[in-house]
Amino acid sequence: MQNNNKNNNNFSLPNWLSSNDSKSLSKHAIKKLEKIQFQKQKQKEKKKRKKNQSKKIQNENQQKEQQNTTTPTKKDKQDHEEKGSQIEDEKLPRKISRKNRKKIPLSNFRIVIDCSFDELMSVFEIKKLTNQINMCYGANNKAEKPIKLYLAGLIGRTKAKLESTNGFLNWRIFYDEKKYQEIFKKDEIIYLTSESEEVLDEIYEDKVYIIGGLVDHNRLKGLTYEEAKKIGIKTAKLPIDQYLSMRSRKVLTVDQVFSIILNYINCKDWSQALIKAIPLRKGAKVKKDQNLKENQNLKQNQNENLNENENENENENQNQNQNQNKNQNQNQN
Repeated sequence: MQNNNKNNNNFSLPNWLSSNDSKSLSKHAIKKLEKIQFQKQKQKEKKKRKKNQSKKIQNENQQKEQQNTTTPTKKDKQDHEEKGSQIEDEKLPRKISRKNRKKIPLSNFRIVIDCSFDELMSVFEIKKLTNQINMCYGANNKAEKPIKLYLAGLIGRTKAKLESTNGFLNWRIFYDEKKYQEIFKKDEIIYLTSESEEVLDEIYEDKVYIIGGLVDHNRLKGLTYEEAKKIGIKTAKLPIDQYLSMRSRKVLTVDQVFSIILNYINCKDWSQALIKAIPLRKGAKVKKDQNLKENQNLKQNQNENLNENENENENENQNQNQNQNKNQNQNQN
């Protein structure tokens, strides 16, 4: 234990303290001043360390970006020339940047989110809906084949909430206060609702697919189906029962339905499109019967191809035999 008595001769004054000041101050006060100075020095050292660390991280990121870009080889150039695309002689980026994503043209597939239920939702539910619309836009922006996304009947609090979202005015999206039936022809509209008896088998470019922009927690069940029937619009439901078995309810959010359709447009496989979009907590699994059907179809296609090849070979052999017989007859004559 150190003795803090005033008679302790081992006490040393700090360099920044003059001899005149030291006489007027007690040893306890001088120690406090030393502590404050020591803390200030520590803070300066911490700032320097943080600066050095941030510089290191920046340098590492720059190196990674340089590594992610590779110079095109002759084979790469030949492959791209065969496809009819032009390659710059500088560098080929592996990942598409956000700026370049916006340059990818939108496909002719059209999906509309019906936002005309503004008055039926609470502030909390509207906030959830706008978040789901935000997720739809993000998924579409990252897709290899982005589609045309519409927001119809966008009014009131939903519109105000979206417009307050950072960058909303720059989104590649179409929105209007008019309802979807006022924008598109009735013949080309299909309203997606789980109450429908029709099952959606295929997605076509000449059709418009409507998703109900309604967050109600099953409070207004069947509302979109009843309204579509009144207007006289076709309805359909996703082929969940045909491809998946689920432990929980089959109620999906707006962004999940959108992701399923977007996935199918890009991969043309319902089982993959559904399983990618539906969360794990719902316990969705691809049905065994569906796997068997797919395998049977593959086997049938393979057998058909084999039979075609065998028939072709038989025809070729017959032609060769006929030609040989003709030549022999000619030689005999």
